[in-house]
Formats: sequence, structure tokens, C-alpha cells
Amino acid sequence: MEAVEIRHFADSQTFTLTTTGRLDRTYTSIAQARADRNNARIWGGMHHPSTVGLSDAVGEAIANYINLNAMLRNHGGHER
Repeated sequence: MEAVEIRHFADSQTFTLTTTGRLDRTYTSIAQARADRNNARIWGGMHHPSTVGLSDAVGEAIANYINLNAMLRNHGGHER
């Protein structure tokens, strides 16, 4: 299954995540930010490596369900 954010947005883009009182992080791809997030969950002791893959899959399944069942495409400024 393809990652939801990669399907809707180009993976290769530069952006910075800013947090209050923390080091800002600049990424050159969505995949790089996702990997960093996953690693932080492991390094922070919140998850084991095996649970990161499982939680990614569950989050992706939820996002796919919402995209298929709840999101409306905007056609020329008018919803259908």
C-alpha cells in the first residue's frame, strides 16, 4: 500500500517543522520526515521498532478509509 501523503503530494519537497522551544527540523522529502518521526518514537522509548510499522499501517488504513468515504473533491470551487 502506498503511503497516503505520497499519493497526494510530491515526496520531493523541502519544508521545515517548527516547534516552540525546540530545534527546528528541515526536510527535503515527506518520506524523510516520516522516517525521522518513526525513529524518534523508538529513540524516545515510546515504541519498539516492530510497533512502529504496525502503527503506520493502522494510520494509513484510517487515512485511506477517510479519503474513500468522507473526503469530497472540489470541482471548480463547488463541492459535489
